[in-house]
Amino acid sequence: MENTSIQLYTYGTVLNKERENEISFQVPIEWLVRNIKLLFENNLENFLENYTWDSSESLFFLAKKEGVLLDIKQI
Repeated sequence: MENTSIQLYTYGTVLNKERENEISFQVPIEWLVRNIKLLFENNLENFLENYTWDSSESLFFLAKKEGVLLDIKQI
């Protein structure tokens, strides 16, 4: 079975301003590919090898706004 989503990590403060832990979140792969091209002019492989929590934080808020977050976990 082919994966249709991908997991990223970012600051825990996106959920709670007082928490400093990290979170993981999942988004659809197709959504991620489209948005890293638009926002970062990057491809998926390069983005995954080099992304920072600042860039994944931007993607988290965009995914939340667009209603495409599939899973969120505090770590």
